[in-house]
Amino acid sequence: MFLLYQIVLIVHVTFQFHVERTKLDVVTKAEILYIIPTGILYKLPFEILYDGSSYLIEKNAISYLSSASLLKILRKTNTKTSAKYPLLAFANPCYSNKNLSYFENDINEMSFIDLRTKIYLKTLGGNFKSLFQTKHEVQAIKKIFNPPEYSHPLQLQENASRSKFLELNKTGELVNYRYIVFSCHGVLIEDTNMISQPALVLSQPDPISKKNEYLTMSDIFGVKMNAELVTLSACNSGRGDNIKGEGITGLIRAFMYSGAKAVSVTLWPVSVDSEVTLNIGFYKNLKKGMKRSKSLQYIKKRMIKGYEGEIHSHPFFWASTVIFGEG
Repeated sequence: MFLLYQIVLIVHVTFQFHVERTKLDVVTKAEILYIIPTGILYKLPFEILYDGSSYLIEKNAISYLSSASLLKILRKTNTKTSAKYPLLAFANPCYSNKNLSYFENDINEMSFIDLRTKIYLKTLGGNFKSLFQTKHEVQAIKKIFNPPEYSHPLQLQENASRSKFLELNKTGELVNYRYIVFSCHGVLIEDTNMISQPALVLSQPDPISKKNEYLTMSDIFGVKMNAELVTLSACNSGRGDNIKGEGITGLIRAFMYSGAKAVSVTLWPVSVDSEVTLNIGFYKNLKKGMKRSKSLQYIKKRMIKGYEGEIHSHPFFWASTVIFGEG
């Protein structure tokens, strides 16, 4: 009931700028707010709620849950053995950049994989644009944790592939990583794009299978990990089907089902530069020993104040990234 009261109160503050200060104190005194959104509120980053002088994120660290019972389950799993290595990152995938004209064959003659690729390309504007900045992002995160080279922390270019990820799961190595980062394109379900499930677009074509394969929600449900945090540094990675009574089904649920205690995602198409800035700051704070939601709050406050570049102070650049799970 208290969580419900918090949500109702926050939404009220959004539209009532002259809310009495005493009512807001109930929320602002909490160290971490766990918010359980429903329906369209899944698309709302509560961090941007403004009381006339500051954003909510400036006063509270925030984490999201699909249900209150999920937090209890996540805390029970905290007894798991700690992962051996600090980092595994997939970034700067190789994209063939074949445009839509490559797929102008008769739809009846196309394979399912080619048909799906055509849909994904159309969703992403005709090609998979290179994400070379993400290489610098994960290299900076690697420098923060200084993992041993034999743990192969960075999977770049061709190695940033679906096959590589699934191979690590098959050999049992995936459970050895504490933080797992994906910096790539993401696609999601929409009523108009015929996509059946959200996915991460890693190297295309896959260097092992030689096919245009994608790391889909169903792939993730089939793996086992022991990650404290999975970061999906990809557009719309926090979106999915909103099922009545169950909430959002998508990559978040898949990664948490597979063993991740928390998942960092985006709620809309993001600026690559701002996402790189945010994630590097986020992981610097984690290295210092801050809690997950506090680490994200701290870098967002720096961006709001203009310390990470004046343009990044606008909510578009920092509000999209949120944490689901144990904050």
